[in-house]
Amino acid sequence: MTNVILKSALAAVVAFAGHAAVAEPNLVASLNKNTGNVKIQNIGAGIAPKTVASVRCNGACPNPTPAQLAGYQSPLVPNGLAIKVPAISAGGTFNHQISFWNDLEWPVGTATLTVCADALNDAVESMDRDNCASVRKITRKGPKTPSASNTLRMNN
Repeated sequence: MTNVILKSALAAVVAFAGHAAVAEPNLVASLNKNTGNVKIQNIGAGIAPKTVASVRCNGACPNPTPAQLAGYQSPLVPNGLAIKVPAISAGGTFNHQISFWNDLEWPVGTATLTVCADALNDAVESMDRDNCASVRKITRKGPKTPSASNTLRMNN
């Protein structure tokens, strides 16, 4: 009787091991508000596919020129910047410096900057709730009026 129970338990363990969970990525994003560096990290166990990250601004936002926005526009990311992110291995990081960040004129006031990894929800992840992060940028000196829309405008 004991041998039958042990054999059944062993068979159950082997059957469970045959259906191991698939390792999934988990993408998290951060933005350095002073430098414009976007960091996408894969803190999951699986490889993340190519995705798109987004950066949006609300409040006292700058008004980039069409030339500055070249390469960052996508109809899938309205009123924001779209950043192409390559596949990222488990534990890997992708960094992108927004090319025109240091040339922006920030109006006086508070801007809320939100960066999202996998903005189009292309990756099957172990957790989606941690894809976005927000930071506040306070400007005390600069142009007196924010952009007309109070959001980062994609088309001037």
